[in-house]
Amino acid sequence: MNQVLILGRRRQGKSTLALALAASKGSVVIYDPNGVFSRYATTSAPDRILTELEKGRERVIVFRPRFEFKEDDFEALCLVLWPLDSDKPRFQDYSIIVDEASCIQTPSRIHPQLERLLRLAPRDVLIIQTAHRLVDTHRLSRALATDVFLFHNGSGKDLELIATEFESEDLRNAVAGLGEYEVAHYTILQGGKRAFWVWKRPGAWYLPLEEDESIVREGTYGRPAYPGTGATATGRTETAVSSAI
Repeated sequence: MNQVLILGRRRQGKSTLALALAASKGSVVIYDPNGVFSRYATTSAPDRILTELEKGRERVIVFRPRFEFKEDDFEALCLVLWPLDSDKPRFQDYSIIVDEASCIQTPSRIHPQLERLLRLAPRDVLIIQTAHRLVDTHRLSRALATDVFLFHNGSGKDLELIATEFESEDLRNAVAGLGEYEVAHYTILQGGKRAFWVWKRPGAWYLPLEEDESIVREGTYGRPAYPGTGATATGRTETAVSSAI
């Protein structure tokens, strides 16, 4: 897993899932234009992100862009993490979550710094984007995603686009039939074979985002169980598995 796209409507769990996946790495940097990650220490100063990462601890660091300068502030954040005059990012083994990624891309345009991350970031930097619908994302975000997570969607147009984009009627039907907080995980396996699973146990990957759910202390997080990280519990139930789509 290297580049992740998570698609879902409001309050379906996409930001929570993003944080759970990101915790497989060391520190987590979150671009949070809508103020979703309210329980974590937050800054609007890109240099503060650099200071926190230099402390060398496993941390969740939330960057809140100014509402009217979302794109400018995303660029400032990216240039702190990866200066233009450097051939690699300043730090290794961390995750960056771009929440509500439609703020910096459209189907026909993508922010240059997001494109740089997607095309050139080393494999030890995990890039996770969230969006409401597939149509909200640029084709490059879709083309380079190694893993796509889809929450329930009942829109006929959206389901047709899912079937076309991933060349899978089975995936479309699975997404249409998902229950509350269930998610379909589409991935590309070794050799290019495509597969998807339905995760039916959200309790295995859930992490709190609100202040009144005080499991996690400020600036740090507890690691969730996640398939492939050596954890014992998983959120993946291999019903509706298709490995030849």
